[in-house]
Amino acid sequence: MDESTLKRRERLQALQRANVDSWRGQAPKLDSAGLDTNMKKNTGFIKRCKASMGQDSAAQLLREVQLLRLDKYVSEIVPAAAEGLLRCKTSSDFQAAMDIIAALHARFPIQFTASLIRVLLKSLSPPGVAALAALSPEQRERDEQGRLSRQKTLLRVVGEMHLSGLLWGVDSLPAGVDGLDRAAAFTLSHTVQASGGASSNQGKFAAKVKDMVQQPGHCVTLGVLQNLLLSDREHHLSIILATAFARVFRVEFALTDAEQLEDSACTIDAVFAKDGSPEQVVSMESCKRIRGVLHDYLDSAVSHLETMNHALAQMRRSADEKLFSKGIVHAEAKERVEKHAKSFGRLSESVTMLCEALGRTPPHFDDSVGDESQLGIVFDGPGDAASASASRQYKQWQDEEERSLYESILDLQSLLPPSMLAIRRKKPKGATDADKDLRPSAAQDAEGSEQPSAGEPGSSGGAVDIDDINEDDINVDLQPEIGDLDDADDDAGEPNNALGLL
Repeated sequence: MDESTLKRRERLQALQRANVDSWRGQAPKLDSAGLDTNMKKNTGFIKRCKASMGQDSAAQLLREVQLLRLDKYVSEIVPAAAEGLLRCKTSSDFQAAMDIIAALHARFPIQFTASLIRVLLKSLSPPGVAALAALSPEQRERDEQGRLSRQKTLLRVVGEMHLSGLLWGVDSLPAGVDGLDRAAAFTLSHTVQASGGASSNQGKFAAKVKDMVQQPGHCVTLGVLQNLLLSDREHHLSIILATAFARVFRVEFALTDAEQLEDSACTIDAVFAKDGSPEQVVSMESCKRIRGVLHDYLDSAVSHLETMNHALAQMRRSADEKLFSKGIVHAEAKERVEKHAKSFGRLSESVTMLCEALGRTPPHFDDSVGDESQLGIVFDGPGDAASASASRQYKQWQDEEERSLYESILDLQSLLPPSMLAIRRKKPKGATDADKDLRPSAAQDAEGSEQPSAGEPGSSGGAVDIDDINEDDINVDLQPEIGDLDDADDDAGEPNNALGLL
């Protein structure tokens, strides 16, 4: 045990003894006759409590508690102190606040402490999901941020009060304090009351609470955590509160499995029963139950995260399918995916922090949907014996002859003369009469019919023998150069064309 832990244990032990004695009415009383009743000083004390209950104003407030009468102003001090507790930020601020509350508790254990506990429990009730759903997203986010900020501070205050013995009267006294017992304390921090006003429902709820608070280890702190966390297993809006509580009190309440119990507050013997036997303000059973509530909440958060991860993978897959099939994903679908991914990221980060606070390994999730019906190309072929049969079944060619037919293609350009591979161009529409004049007249055709040339297939001398045609007689280039296109068009009208001969 290090020096800082030892000092903290000694301080807690002193506070527990003093506060339990005040609950029992055994604390020394101040002589009220010698206390200052000046109204200006008493109201000034209320204002300073409202401004801050932290370390900066602790010395002055502790001094004034011993000098001022204050008994006529307790009802005003309670809400002022509750508001001043919200100003506490550091560990030294919370320690100073416990010292101030303990000083007021020594003078007014019933009037002040019991009333302050009621105010704190009402402020630590879980949010109404139906009320949040009726708000706009912006308003809901602002309200949730404000609630989490307030309840994170007040939840630590309740934990510190538990360790300091300021809740012992409610937890341990059979009749409670001023009508405030464990059942009433649980009901104050519970928002889901018996609805409809039916007496039967109210009776069932009260009986259930009464049975629950009678179980070993139940305390005010446990009831607050149950109301905040166990009722939030679906949405996990209060996971930040669980993380903050676990980080601060992981040693005192032995919240991690690896934590040594001898370092926790449940080993501090500060209270003595009527028979003289020592008792603990923080019992080992209450530590186990608080730890169980936090771990159960973490398990539900991990399960929620798995569901969100699967849903996110499904949404991304659906968007990919639409992009693959239609070539576009609508803006609404993109917005839904981005919103869900943002929520998943926030919850994943919170779950990771809670796992670290409780000494557990954070979960890891992949982006796979979990089935094999995915879009894409499979490059892995069948293996072993299936490979040969699959290759035979999906052969590209039936036999070698078919393969040779499609692969052994003749290169006509290397086998035929260039003039045989030409592409004839159509005569332009703008042909002039001069082109017609270049054609031989009917009389000239008649004169030359006796000796038709090899290039006049249309002459009246009959068919031309293909064997009489020489390669040199074919002077039309069917694949001319770009510069020879005009010449090819002019020659296209002549009868000396190999295609015309055929």
